[in-house]
Amino acid sequence: SANVTLTGLKAGSEVRAYVGTNPATATELSGTESSGTSFNFSQSSGGQAGYIVVHALGYVSVYLPITYSSSDVSIPIQQAVDRTYSNPA
Repeated sequence: SANVTLTGLKAGSEVRAYVGTNPATATELSGTESSGTSFNFSQSSGGQAGYIVVHALGYVSVYLPITYSSSDVSIPIQQAVDRTYSNPA
């Protein structure tokens, strides 16, 4: 298996990683409801296509297509402020 590390996350982000490219049939590999500034997971899907989704309140969602590697990888994530987000608080 190989590790995938996402760095640069906004603390509290929801992260989901899937293998398969069709959301209707993709299988979730890993995820968290509330990340720190990084998120790490182990996968054994080398050579297979998938995607990673990162959500955080006040930020534009990140959709990252990926072909999983057989080696460890680190992926920097840049979350842009969602200018249309309105916090009702």
